[in-house]
Amino acid sequence: MSFLNLRKKKKGVVKSAEKPAVISAPKKLAVSAEKEKKGAQSVFARFIERPRISEKATTLATENCYVFDVSRTANKHLIAQAVKALYKVVPKSVRVLPIPKKTLFARGKMGTTGGGKKAYVFLKKGDKIEL
Repeated sequence: MSFLNLRKKKKGVVKSAEKPAVISAPKKLAVSAEKEKKGAQSVFARFIERPRISEKATTLATENCYVFDVSRTANKHLIAQAVKALYKVVPKSVRVLPIPKKTLFARGKMGTTGGGKKAYVFLKKGDKIEL
């Protein structure tokens, strides 16, 4: 009958456990700051999936415009923050375009491609992203 919990609790008996004092070293603070930077990069890394490599993208790269496949939930502000965190470059502007789904016919069956989003990231003169 332990599931009914019919026993009365004893009053006046209090157990106190003293915790030892913990002194944090300044080295740990520096390590935690580095982890926060890496954590910020990993948060924004999910919005930029991969650079989009195509003939058009390579010609645009000479004009300081880079093309990325991005998450469907990403917006311009998140993409700009992700580029800043991952590539250490501040974008001048960002444009986002949807990639429509396309139908395929393979092995006698109809199917569709995934679609998604792509982003054009414009940089200032002199800034570069190594892909």
